Amino acid sequence: MASDQKIRSLFCGIPAGIQFQEVGEMTVLPLSAVPYEFERTIENWILALPAELHADALYVVDGVPEALTHAGWCAFVSWMLQSLDEAQSARNFRHTVTECSLKSFR
Repeated sequence: MASDQKIRSLFCGIPAGIQFQEVGEMTVLPLSAVPYEFERTIENWILALPAELHADALYVVDGVPEALTHAGWCAFVSWMLQSLDEAQSARNFRHTVTECSLKSFR
């Protein structure tokens, strides 16, 4: 893991914190500053987000998403928590916990 990834890594305790910035009168979280472990998940979440929600969730420059708005970050965290809650109800939850934990400890 590169040093720029470690500074925003959950694994390392997010030493830099969540790096919100002010753009005009909007609070945004640049996609380059999201917690490292969530990069791919946030990218996929954005791709799955209905187009009618893009204006609320994304800060876009020249048609390219550059950041999550504060509301977008909150929506992502809400979705993530709901997904984790649902995963705990899955039949194979204990097996998945065991397998992932064993990989981490070994």
